[in-house]
Amino acid sequence: MESPANNNEIQVLAEYVWLDGNDGMRSKIKIFTSLDATITLASFPLWNFDGSSTGQSHTKSSDLVLRPIYFCINPLTRSGLSREYLVMCEVVGHPTNTYQNLLPIYEATKNQDAWFGIEQEYILLDLQGKLYNDEKFNRYGRDLKSNEYYCSVGTGRAIARPIALEHMRCCLIAGLTIGGINSEVTPAQWEFQIGPLDALTVSHQLWLARYILIQIAEKYDAVVSFHPKPFKFLNGSGAHTNFSTKSMRETGGLAVIKSAIHKLSLRHSDHIEVYGNNNRQRLTGTNETSNYETFSYGNCDRTSSIRIPVNVVADGCGYLEDRRPAPNCDPYQVCRMILKTTCLDNFDGGDE
Repeated sequence: MESPANNNEIQVLAEYVWLDGNDGMRSKIKIFTSLDATITLASFPLWNFDGSSTGQSHTKSSDLVLRPIYFCINPLTRSGLSREYLVMCEVVGHPTNTYQNLLPIYEATKNQDAWFGIEQEYILLDLQGKLYNDEKFNRYGRDLKSNEYYCSVGTGRAIARPIALEHMRCCLIAGLTIGGINSEVTPAQWEFQIGPLDALTVSHQLWLARYILIQIAEKYDAVVSFHPKPFKFLNGSGAHTNFSTKSMRETGGLAVIKSAIHKLSLRHSDHIEVYGNNNRQRLTGTNETSNYETFSYGNCDRTSSIRIPVNVVADGCGYLEDRRPAPNCDPYQVCRMILKTTCLDNFDGGDE
């Protein structure tokens, strides 16, 4: 219980968000008062929850603890009656806490000033699991042209644009580093980009951007699918991850990029293991994907594991794009593996 507020106290509405034991997201709202004139991470207290109801503990020992690790403005409540925040939390001491797995790798590689930009794709479905607004546009199951929906404009083509635009606006209000949005190849498929940011921040922000999207979709009776391949006959979704270090971005960086690609080629299977569930259904070598069984790279090649963009080839420096991560990937895991493989000289090929 919180004590009654006095005139010097600030009312805070904090929506705590965490990852459950089934690759899902959970949240609950805590309203409290604070004497802090400026809200910082330390302003948000630890909080417990029933882990037996999230697949993370047993009923006889159900209490687990949430520790805030990142926060931003909450664009979803906005009552104007209090200071309102989304608070990303770790589940203290639990095996699902992949944030703690990234932390030491991040600290060990900070001197290389690594940047990540993640392109998050998703497909919107209705409550029956069909493409969103399928009945209205009568598209589902037909011979769909792959070039009809990508960056499209017009009714029946840019399907569910209001959801994508509302999500973009909310991310901007929240202060997230969203780089843009576009419709994708499959009907009702969209993409947004987070970054460039360091490994920890891009991971925190991507999780919160996903959370914001899922909540917005509730208003439209839409279901956000982060499955890599929800429909066998349509393009799947990915979370293409753009990565660079300071030396890659400087003159002569292309040689550093190719050295990193070589290191990635040696650990291909290790990366695939943590790049998302059901990802092998997507990585078949068709529909603009590489094959999960083999590693490949190429200039401007969207069928490769790693793509070197055209501007990077022209400039001789920049970044690489890892096209293997799935849309349901854990960014803490993806960033950890990329940093560990490319930036740690003593990397022995194994994993913890």
